[in-house]
Amino acid sequence: MSALDINESELVRQLLSVELREATWQQLAKDARLSGSSSFPEHVPDNLPEMMKVVASFIKAVKSNNMLWFNIKYHIDLPTSLNFESMTDSVVAKLMIYRSLQKVWLRKQLSNDQSK
Repeated sequence: MSALDINESELVRQLLSVELREATWQQLAKDARLSGSSSFPEHVPDNLPEMMKVVASFIKAVKSNNMLWFNIKYHIDLPTSLNFESMTDSVVAKLMIYRSLQKVWLRKQLSNDQSK
């Protein structure tokens, strides 16, 4: 399965949980701040299409700054093997959201395992 083979229905299902959606958004905001960006919106969108729209707008605003764009991709932990120049902002937004959700989910699983 490649990084672009994201099951959108599973992503939508996971992000229907308010807790996971908020945690995913907070992870995106944290990674943006760690990258040196202060322009990531704080307000958590209500659904995946809105999240993708806001993240795509953020991407459009920052990707002209090569160092910032590199840092954002690094902190979110996007695969360096991908050619982001050939992708639309909405596809990259979906990847960013999916990767952030993975981080949140893994952290939650590890904390559940440690509490057993």
